Amino acid sequence: MFKNILQAVLLFAAVAVSGLAAAAPVGYVHDVKGTVTLRDAGKQPAPARVGNTFEQGANFTTGADGQVTLKFEDGQIAILSPNTQFIATTYVYNKNKVADGNIVFNLLRGGLRFVSGVM
Repeated sequence: MFKNILQAVLLFAAVAVSGLAAAAPVGYVHDVKGTVTLRDAGKQPAPARVGNTFEQGANFTTGADGQVTLKFEDGQIAILSPNTQFIATTYVYNKNKVADGNIVFNLLRGGLRFVSGVM
C-alpha cells in the first residue's frame, strides 16, 4: 500500500513539474492593430493585447483588419498579416545552451514577416 501511495505522489509531482515547465512564457505581444485573437494552449480564445505573454502552443488569428507583432525570448520577431493563423507549436530556448533549442512554427494561412533571433 505504501508503494502505491508513493507511486501516486511521484506521478503527481512529475505531472505538476512538467505542467510548470510547459506554462513558461516564450514571448509577448509587442504590437496589435485591428482584430487579433490569442488562444494559449488549454485556454479560451481572447483578444490579443500589447504586453500579453504567450506560451508554447499559442495560436494567433488575425482578422481582415488585424496585424500583430510577436517577440520571442531569443529575439525573434514575427509580424502576422491580416487573415493569418499562426501557431508557435514548439519553442524551446535556453540562453546557456542555444544549440539545444528547437522551434516549430505553423503558418496555417495568411502571411508573415520574420526576423530571426539567436536560434
